[in-house]
Amino acid sequence: METVINVANILAENIKESNEYINYKNLKDEILNNKDSASDLIKFQNLQAKLQRAQLLGEELNQEEFDLAKNLFDELSKDEKIKNFFDAEFEFSQMIKKVSEILSNVMEV
Repeated sequence: METVINVANILAENIKESNEYINYKNLKDEILNNKDSASDLIKFQNLQAKLQRAQLLGEELNQEEFDLAKNLFDELSKDEKIKNFFDAEFEFSQMIKKVSEILSNVMEV
């Protein structure tokens, strides 16, 4: 098991050093240092998490909240820094998804 843990730590370090993570982290920090942008982004992320949680639990999605999330996303995307953050977040999540798929395929999950 120690070997697996060591390899997992190496993977984590490689992820931390990846362009995808560095870009994501830098853009996130930049946005969070701007009070207005941070507040708007956090509001959107909280609403997004609430909708995703409801979807995972098989609950009916609240159309009003769904529309609000879409409108917030559209408004936030007009800000170049936040748009770049959304793009970087997507790229980073795709990398993590690919790592997860590799592990799942190897373990036949």
